[in-house]
Amino acid sequence: MAASGKKRSSRKTASKKRVLPPGRKPGLLPTGNTQGYTGYTARPPENVPAEPEQSESSFTQSENSVYEESDRERFMSLGDHLEELRFRLLWIIGILVVTSSVTGIFIERIHSFLIAPYKAVVAQLPATQASPGLILGSMYGSIEIYFKLAVMIGSLITLPIALSLLWGFVTPAVSKKIARIGHAGVAASTLLFWGGVVFAYQYIFPLSLDMMLYTFLPEGVIAQTSLEKYYSFLFMIVLGSGITFQLPMVVVVLGVIGIVPVAYHQKIWKVVLLGILAFSGFFTPPDPFSLFALALPLWALYAISVGIVWLIEKGRRRRDKERAKEMAQSDAA
Repeated sequence: MAASGKKRSSRKTASKKRVLPPGRKPGLLPTGNTQGYTGYTARPPENVPAEPEQSESSFTQSENSVYEESDRERFMSLGDHLEELRFRLLWIIGILVVTSSVTGIFIERIHSFLIAPYKAVVAQLPATQASPGLILGSMYGSIEIYFKLAVMIGSLITLPIALSLLWGFVTPAVSKKIARIGHAGVAASTLLFWGGVVFAYQYIFPLSLDMMLYTFLPEGVIAQTSLEKYYSFLFMIVLGSGITFQLPMVVVVLGVIGIVPVAYHQKIWKVVLLGILAFSGFFTPPDPFSLFALALPLWALYAISVGIVWLIEKGRRRRDKERAKEMAQSDAA
């Protein structure tokens, strides 16, 4: 009996000391691979509450919150757009104040530079008709003239910056290609405007002064005018020339979007030339020399702009032919 009891106890201890399969460590549980027990996971600790599973509704709610947050970051409300526009307008006003203030520091030198054409014309007159100089129409005329002159020149300097800032407000609503074209258009428009201003000051304005104060000056009349009228006449000519020099931009834009193609210019070019002549007469004195001095370069710019539109249309037709050929080859294949 004693021997049989020992045998039973040895069997129990042998059953308790079961040999683990190769590769399995104590404290690990099989992961579902019942053949060979090659994959195991750590035994979870005891007496630790399991984490509550996230419900489907809460998960969907978190996804919606992330989606709404991304929309809030990507899109701006009407108030945000107005705030952005106000910010850019304040920048433009600030730049205008700075440029006008800097111009005011050198206002006397600028004044001497701008009245140089008048002095050159008066120097040609005989002593009996020569003017002692420009006159003021009021007691505070000098302060008013200097202030207006500083603001006007500051505005001309600020103009390209203002156009760039305003176009930057529009660019988020257009494609990158249109944005680049817009920036190039702003640069070209600025160059054309300043080209017209410089051309008018160098050629049209001195010619107009010479015609009115020297060539057609009646005998016995002194060539004298006020400073206010002189600057009004000067800025009428130079600003009008700068505006009329925007004609190539108008022609190219209308041609690119297809409103006025080259074929239509072939029909209306005579009317356009007469319109340029009439428009030039609005910004020049009533003499033929000043009129054609502004009309001739505008005619040349019109011809160049029509040529640019023709090149654009030619490239567009070539691309259309290549695209049609590729489509035909793909259909044949």
